[in-house]
Amino acid sequence: MNRQYTGGTVGFGVDQALGLLRQVPLGGLNDHMVIDVMRKTLASAGIDMQVLMDAAALREDEVTGEIVRLQNEISTLHQAIEEKTAEVQRLQEQQEEIGLLRDRFER
Repeated sequence: MNRQYTGGTVGFGVDQALGLLRQVPLGGLNDHMVIDVMRKTLASAGIDMQVLMDAAALREDEVTGEIVRLQNEISTLHQAIEEKTAEVQRLQEQQEEIGLLRDRFER
């Protein structure tokens, strides 16, 4: 998952594009203009935007797969916790019964 996807220029890939995007103050009226300038600047630096977008799609698929894998792992762990909790409860009930047995028969 740590592969470098390049967009045409060595050393510039999805991680670098994300870093650049994080540094740009978005949320204003001119967001489309800012993104357009960024897009043109990257293209003028020799970065193939289609290659970068393809790499971003691959990265997104990898991230989605990792999320699904971790969610499945969490689900499995929750199930194991439920099973162990039920086992502890059963043993605690058994322990209580044994205590009652000992209390009644030791008199």
